[in-house]
Amino acid sequence: MHNATFVCLANSRKNNGRCIAGKAFYNGSYSKWIRPVTDRQTHALETPEHRIITGEDSKLLDILTIQLLKPQANEHQQENWLMNVGVPLNKVGEFSLTEIHKLLDSPASLWSVGSSSGSGINDRVPHSEISDFENSLYLVQVENFKIERFFEVHPYNRVTTRGAFSYGGHDYRLKITDPVFELQYNKKPAGIYDIKKAVLTLSLGEAFNGNCYKLIAGIIPV
Repeated sequence: MHNATFVCLANSRKNNGRCIAGKAFYNGSYSKWIRPVTDRQTHALETPEHRIITGEDSKLLDILTIQLLKPQANEHQQENWLMNVGVPLNKVGEFSLTEIHKLLDSPASLWSVGSSSGSGINDRVPHSEISDFENSLYLVQVENFKIERFFEVHPYNRVTTRGAFSYGGHDYRLKITDPVFELQYNKKPAGIYDIKKAVLTLSLGEAFNGNCYKLIAGIIPV
């Protein structure tokens, strides 16, 4: 059991709860990814577990303290830690957007490419290949980010919201689980909305129907 201080880079929708993640202070800088989880079957956080001690929801770039019980690595999600849900998150500051470059990752690729769902582009990794990866979180900056609202027949049969961008010479169209952006854009008509430069928290989810899906778990326009 120990306390950790981290910059919140995702407070995203997961099943009927939330998934928070960020970079913890480690060896003199905010550099070590952590994803606090619970011992529920879904690992998701319920209200008020993803809120700070005042009752407000934790938000991107909040600097938070948390009590962690033990590592809870799960396949490629090596960043998972079991949190003490009896000790609320405490906000101790805010990380400056002007310093966001200090937190960025620079992977050669976003896991693998070549596997896409019906409405996505390079948005999944076959579970049979997941042992090739030992991480599930990246923070990257992109220059051509777009919000796409379009009618998705399967499985939703409704207008849905995805994020499109290119990185490392490959195109991506990924599901957005950032609830702030979902709420903002789910009220808009179908269409393409240019954000251009943005910092994205990308998460590789748990196995679902034979694949692990890439998700946009946090969006910070810059």
